[in-house]
Amino acid sequence: MGLIVSEVYDALIEAGTSPEKATAAAAAVPLAENVATKDDIARIDANIAGIRAEMATKDDIAGIRADIARIDASMATKQDLAEASMVAKQNLDESNLAIKRQMTKIEKDIAVLKLAVFGGGSIMMGALGTLLKLALFP
Repeated sequence: MGLIVSEVYDALIEAGTSPEKATAAAAAVPLAENVATKDDIARIDANIAGIRAEMATKDDIAGIRADIARIDASMATKQDLAEASMVAKQNLDESNLAIKRQMTKIEKDIAVLKLAVFGGGSIMMGALGTLLKLALFP
């Protein structure tokens, strides 16, 4: 048997109830410290309302997911960066090859000019003069 409320038991005995019935009835009444008051319930309701106000709704979560999806869509992946790097390397290699070809052509032209100026004598000078006339005065 649980605790009994002595005030209830005493009142029932004084009203003429048998001790067994008074004990049973007093044991059925909850102790005051175990009973919530209207103020307790109002405070709990207020706490619940505050918690609900702070909770994210389904719409809030959907909006956050949409924001994340937009961010994900705008981010470059490792594969995107690798592809861009490969394209940049190919472009650089092609530029370097074109520069080497131009340098080789310039070196050949300089060699021809050196031969014409320093190694060919008067025949080469005449040919060089003709070449220069053609190049400068078409």
